[in-house]
Amino acid sequence: MTLIRKMAGAGSLLAIAVLVMGVFMAQTASAQPTNPMGVYGLTGTGDVVAGDVVEVFVGGVSVGTSTAVAGEGWIVEIQDGSTGAVVSFTINGKAANETLEYAGFSTQEVVLTLVVGGGAPAPAPTGNGGFAGTTGTSMALVLALGAFAAAMVAGARTATRGR
Repeated sequence: MTLIRKMAGAGSLLAIAVLVMGVFMAQTASAQPTNPMGVYGLTGTGDVVAGDVVEVFVGGVSVGTSTAVAGEGWIVEIQDGSTGAVVSFTINGKAANETLEYAGFSTQEVVLTLVVGGGAPAPAPTGNGGFAGTTGTSMALVLALGAFAAAMVAGARTATRGR
């Protein structure tokens, strides 16, 4: 086997490895918390009772839910947010009066009370679909890695073609 063929085979293997790793990295890159914050409350304080579902929003985007437990409470761990963003809450889909300012790497207790009259409906849930979803970043990354792998394989094939 000539040196060119060995190099072409190694290039093809490298291209496939990059493509496979890119698929997994594109899916998990957004899952790493970079600025986490925890919010919690106790049952029996405010308007939260056992069985209530508390939903937390950062900047109007849902970041998690928790069901209140009797004698304990509820907790939501927010994976990432912008410092200073508004953190708002709903109890069973009804707006709560309280809001917080997002402060990463912290934990804050909140006593939630319902807006009189039920308030405005909760914002529609949105989120990051990751690799399988429609997010532009992860899909563009996978497309670019696929094009790179195809170019590497085509180059390897050209280099090994008999004359």
